[in-house]
Amino acid sequence: MRGLVSPLRFPGQPAARFWELEEGEVYFGDLQGGAADLNRAILGAYAAVAGDDWFVMPVRLPRGHVARVARVRVRDNFDPGWHGIESTVVNDAKEGRRVWRAFEHRAPEGDNDAEGTSPLLLIPPIIVSAERSAPVEEVHFRRDEIANLAWAIERRSLRPSGRVIEASYPVPQSGKDPEYEGDWSYVLGTDVPDHWFPLVPVRLTDQNDEITLRRGQIRDAVDQDPPRAKGVLLTPDRPFYIDEAEVPHGGARVTRGWRFARGADGSRHLWMGRRKEPSTGPMALSPLSFDTLRGWPPRPKGKSG
Repeated sequence: MRGLVSPLRFPGQPAARFWELEEGEVYFGDLQGGAADLNRAILGAYAAVAGDDWFVMPVRLPRGHVARVARVRVRDNFDPGWHGIESTVVNDAKEGRRVWRAFEHRAPEGDNDAEGTSPLLLIPPIIVSAERSAPVEEVHFRRDEIANLAWAIERRSLRPSGRVIEASYPVPQSGKDPEYEGDWSYVLGTDVPDHWFPLVPVRLTDQNDEITLRRGQIRDAVDQDPPRAKGVLLTPDRPFYIDEAEVPHGGARVTRGWRFARGADGSRHLWMGRRKEPSTGPMALSPLSFDTLRGWPPRPKGKSG
C-alpha cells in the first residue's frame, strides 16, 4: 500500500518554524488538573513538545477487523531509494521498556504467533444511531456527605420473567413517635429502603492511598439476611466496586435497555446496552441517621426523622 504523508495538524499546535505567530484560541500551557490527572499532563506534554514530530497517512481498512503494521518504508526527495523505519517491533526487542503505547491493543499473554510483531489496531463496526427502548434497569449513584458514604439506589430492575419492577416506595418509618405531649422518643438508627445499597469507601491495598467504593450491607435484624440487588448493574453475585470519581457531587444515573440498529449491509442487530448520565442533583437529606431524639408533636407521615 502506497500513500502520501502530510504533517499532523491540530488546534493549538506549536509553530514548527521560528518567528511564526501561533493562534491563541487553544493554549495547552494553561491546562488545569490535579496531581493525579495524568491524562491532561500527557496531552499537554505531547502537544507542546512532540506535536510537530508526527505525520499522517490515510489508510483504508475494512470495519470489524484487527490490523497490524508489518513494515514501513519511506521515500523522500533527497534519495530516490526506500528507507526502512524502526517500528515498534524493533523497539520492543531493545533493552528497557517502550513507554509510548497510546491507542495500542496488546495480544493475549502466551500467544506465540504474536511474539515479535507490532501492536494491534482494532477497527470496530460502529453505527451512526440506534433505537433505544425504555430502561429495563435503572440505578442512581448518590453521594451522602453526612453519612460519609455513597448510595446505589436501584429504582428499576428486570426480573427473570421479563417483567420490569419499579422500586420507588418511600423511606420506611423508624421507631415510634411519642404518644403524649412533652414526651421524647429515642431512635438508635433509621431504616433504609431495601433498594438502597451503601457504597463504603475502602482502599484496595495497604500500599495505595487511592480510595474506591465497595457495596456494603445493612441488616435490619441479626437473624435476617441483608437485601440483595435484583438487577445486573450492581452484580449481586459478586463484590461490586466503583471508582470514587465515577460518583460526582450531583450524582449519576445508569440505565440498561435494549438497542436495535441496522448495519451498513442492512443486517439487523439487537443487544442490551448501558448508558450513564447525570442524576437529579445533590442529595439534600441523608436517609441514614443515628442517635435521634424525637419530640412532640409527631413528625408528618411519609418523612424521616
